[in-house]
Amino acid sequence: MSNVEENKALVRSMVAALGRLDKDAFLGFLAEDAEFETTGQHKGAGVKSKMEVDAEFPAMKEMLPNGIAFEERSIMAEGDRVAMELFGRAKTVHGEDYNNHYAYFFTIRDGKVVVFRDYMDSTLVERLMVPFFEIYGVTLQDREKARQAGSIE
Repeated sequence: MSNVEENKALVRSMVAALGRLDKDAFLGFLAEDAEFETTGQHKGAGVKSKMEVDAEFPAMKEMLPNGIAFEERSIMAEGDRVAMELFGRAKTVHGEDYNNHYAYFFTIRDGKVVVFRDYMDSTLVERLMVPFFEIYGVTLQDREKARQAGSIE
């Protein structure tokens, strides 16, 4: 298998772990110095460390108790970069549909993801997900304060 095919397989496995909300498996794909960027204008947007992603999993598991059923629409890879288009279907804990379109962009180094960029419908995220992240996670403003104070990188 070529590096490109290995990278595509790694990304597919990582996304499958995310869909199951299998925190340990998902985090196992991230390099220690990985950057996870959630794009958009919602309160949860920004660049997060592996540790910050770890801290957000309890909110995701509570909000989406059955995970997300991802449907791969396309995948492309060149060198150490992989791009994936997906559609995800999920039900929130309150029975609401959380069906979102995603474009994921990955950079891989030594068999680990060092950059994960997540583009999605940020209005849907703001409406359904951000309230749970604020209960369990750390808001972008709090993360920035912690960075400035040297608590996190």
